[in-house]
Amino acid sequence: MPTLKSSFTPQDNISLENKVYTQVYSPDKDGKMLGYGRGMTKSKLFGYESVTQGSQSTSAISTLIEEMSAKHVEQIQTIQAKQAVREKTLLEEAESRFRTEAAEREARLIVEAEERFMKLTKIREASSWI
Repeated sequence: MPTLKSSFTPQDNISLENKVYTQVYSPDKDGKMLGYGRGMTKSKLFGYESVTQGSQSTSAISTLIEEMSAKHVEQIQTIQAKQAVREKTLLEEAESRFRTEAAEREARLIVEAEERFMKLTKIREASSWI
């Protein structure tokens, strides 16, 4: 037996129910709640907190965003400071290494120069005997 496919989804049903509910029970232009009788207001029905909850949550979100932004700036500054210290350390290590290598080269050159001088001295002494 063939089944009929409906284009009506559960989300449509919920949307329709919400639409009907808001039309029947939404506040009218005087702030009274329709469908609850005379004198019923949103704050009487749900309590004062529900009326101010929207502005409180907006304020809480704004505060949270400000706190997160401040923390983000602080984290960036900390990372930059650590990076500057690391760069300085690396530069100091490289400079120390280059100075050590230069000193070693200088010492080797001095030894080579002394050896050549000694060879030349021996050659001069040998040639003076002749």
